[in-house]
Amino acid sequence: MISYVQQKLTSCCKRHNKIIQKKSWWLLWLLMLGLVISFPAFAFDLPNQAIQYAKENYGTDAVSRLIAWRDLINSNKKNTELEKLRVVTDFFNAIPYQSDQEVWNKPNFWANPLELIGKNAGDCEDYAIAKYLTLKAMGVPSNKMRIVYVVSNQLKRPHMILAYYETSNSQPLILDSMTLKILYASERPDLRPVYMFSENAIWVTQDKTPPKEIIAGVQIQGWKQLITRMQQEGLTEDDLKP
Repeated sequence: MISYVQQKLTSCCKRHNKIIQKKSWWLLWLLMLGLVISFPAFAFDLPNQAIQYAKENYGTDAVSRLIAWRDLINSNKKNTELEKLRVVTDFFNAIPYQSDQEVWNKPNFWANPLELIGKNAGDCEDYAIAKYLTLKAMGVPSNKMRIVYVVSNQLKRPHMILAYYETSNSQPLILDSMTLKILYASERPDLRPVYMFSENAIWVTQDKTPPKEIIAGVQIQGWKQLITRMQQEGLTEDDLKP
């Protein structure tokens, strides 16, 4: 009788242990699934509205270019900042240059990244703005970057570039749509800075002296307009946060 009871208890315990093991595997599987599902929250993705806008206004090729842009951001987030400067320069400088008049039938138009990539054409400020927002989406702090309005001795006209400061006191590296070379400012004597800005500040300079005046909490009108259009086209600044 005792032996029979022991057998029943042993059998019951084995079944109980198997149930516990099965539950443990299920719990582990659900936990892993939850991690996989939550992972995209850390990645940049294009809202459906932005994709639909690009398809309707620029065609299916534009959607492919936007997906390539999205993948560029996500696949380089863990790279060093200098590596990010390199891939972003290569990506945007491959877009053909055309004047605002040719692309938008306007004498001056600041395109946002959706518009630049959608049209697959733009001019100097469009490249600088797109590089700024893309690097920001990759995790480069905005206080390390400034869009700079310069006079180009080579072009004999105003020009815009992006400056990157590794530290607050370092000499900036220049990202220029006219060249794939990323050089220090001292190596670009052909550029004379006039003013520079980010999304929420303006720096004023004279000749080749360092910026002397900082106007914080101010946005340039062109910047406000391009961000407003970008939101209407389906992409917000929050979407571009790393």
